[in-house]
Amino acid sequence: MRVFYYLSGYISHHLAGQEYIACLRRLGHTVSCNYPEEPEDLHGERTPETVSARGGLDFAREPETLRRALEADLLILHEDPAWHGPLYEALPPLRHKPAVACLPWENEEPPQAFLEPLRRAGCIWTCSEFCRRSFLKVFPRVEVLPHVVRRPRAGKEDLAWGRELLEKHGAGGAAIFLSVMDGLNPRKNLPALLTAFSRLRRETRRPVKLLLKQYRAAMPLEQYPDVINITEMLPEGRLAALYILSSAYVSPHHAEGWGLSLSAAMSLGKIVIATGYSGNLEFMNPGNSLLLRFSLAPVPPEMSRAIPLFSPEMRWAQVEIDDLVRAMRLVAEERTAPELRREAARIADLFGPEQISRRLDFLLKRLDSHP
Repeated sequence: MRVFYYLSGYISHHLAGQEYIACLRRLGHTVSCNYPEEPEDLHGERTPETVSARGGLDFAREPETLRRALEADLLILHEDPAWHGPLYEALPPLRHKPAVACLPWENEEPPQAFLEPLRRAGCIWTCSEFCRRSFLKVFPRVEVLPHVVRRPRAGKEDLAWGRELLEKHGAGGAAIFLSVMDGLNPRKNLPALLTAFSRLRRETRRPVKLLLKQYRAAMPLEQYPDVINITEMLPEGRLAALYILSSAYVSPHHAEGWGLSLSAAMSLGKIVIATGYSGNLEFMNPGNSLLLRFSLAPVPPEMSRAIPLFSPEMRWAQVEIDDLVRAMRLVAEERTAPELRREAARIADLFGPEQISRRLDFLLKRLDSHP
């Protein structure tokens, strides 16, 4: 099959899409993309700036890529649905091709703004059962296609850089809690993490550090002791070093479609502390991670202002701060069950390239049987 894969420049979607493209090629399909070809090693030096520098509709000016798009048997649109319309307007012949929309969504209720752009898609592929249940409320054909989980890799120079960073901040002997997030996105719930970490510092005798890697517009955190705030763009090897050198990963999120940073940490056998709600339950359970108690609360107005796809009528999880502090203390005081790490690392096998390729093959055959 000839596939044209319209790939997002949004960093997490881009990386996930590159893995799906590799799976499609593994299955023997011919895949072209709106981005330039990248090396087979999907874990080179890429940042949000490097992946968004070229892509989008630029391919329409490249004759060979344009030809492949027009000759494709299937379109896979791995992009915010707001971009589907401009694609079809730029290239009207694509309107008549079978199309799959590939996207996550981080709420139990689907956004109304998605309905019109998605109407040309014959099917939605989404990364978790949480997302599938949301889309099924407004769309008849929705399938789960989990993300590929690969263990992050860091070279000797990357690890040396990470150790030097931690030494510079006096982290020797400390329990190091890592979180990677857009700190200004209310959905990630940075305030809860900072509140819990401040309490942890007072309640445990062991030295602790919060290693926070922010991306996009970073929030200044100089007023918080023992927080190592990394705001510069990092190549993937250095980001991998942060995962490897940390004691645990923490995500008190309000909701996730999947949680790529959570699954990356677990693949390395790290303890992951996360809200027991939403798409991360596709790979997290009480036997492989520390899931936090929560209650459901209305999405606040600031989220609707930041991302209008969310509305105050929607709900999301509000993590219990006491439970978050309790879980972080378990890690700091080395009181977690040893089997947690072993079970966490297994997700790299359960969601590896071979397993996701088989799932993708099944979904493509279902498309053929249900045109």
